[in-house]
Amino acid sequence: MSTIEILSWPFTKDSINQINNSEQFLNYPVIYVLNSNKEAYIGETVYFKNRMRAHLKTRKNINKINLIKHDEFNRSYFYIANNTPIMLLDIRINKD
Repeated sequence: MSTIEILSWPFTKDSINQINNSEQFLNYPVIYVLNSNKEAYIGETVYFKNRMRAHLKTRKNINKINLIKHDEFNRSYFYIANNTPIMLLDIRINKD
């Protein structure tokens, strides 16, 4: 079984534009987490750069992109994952 790989970038137009257009994950199903110190957004897409550009227009408080990829991800997997309750996800925000 392949391992999960997590790639991270600052959530900026320049960072997204600098991602090489020949990257394998650009037109392949991926899960991503957009986050800041106080919020996180979890999504999935097949068209990564296009989706990140769309988020840049609406998600103003985000400062980091985390892309999660795995060789065995496919659209059927994402359909099941999106339609099944996530019971083990525990996001805690440290409010100091």
